[in-house]
Amino acid sequence: MTVSRNIPPSKQRCSCGSFHWSNHAIERKQERNIRLDPSTVSIEYVRSLPYYTNNGCYHYCDSKEGITYYVRGNEIVTIIKRNPIAMARRICEIKGWNFNELCRDHLFGNCKRGDKCKYVHKTL
Repeated sequence: MTVSRNIPPSKQRCSCGSFHWSNHAIERKQERNIRLDPSTVSIEYVRSLPYYTNNGCYHYCDSKEGITYYVRGNEIVTIIKRNPIAMARRICEIKGWNFNELCRDHLFGNCKRGDKCKYVHKTL
């Protein structure tokens, strides 16, 4: 797995401003009950998300929706929904943060300790 903070250069452009979704991605979206309209997913939005690569596939992590897009070229090949802690761990790996030092309550907006908290407060 390669972790990178840079957005990869795009050689292909889609004139409609959205990714092409493979049949497999559409099937997985329905199978996993992911409520997302593919026509609203723009190339610019997905490419702005933190990502890592694995076997030539870019994995873009949308922490707000809890979704990871698997992208090759301008095609979304599949999509998965992660639980919030798993997504937080993955984002920490991408950004180089130590997950065990972060205040998980703060990540989810529940920390009431403020300055007295012994964990680091960061926002995904």
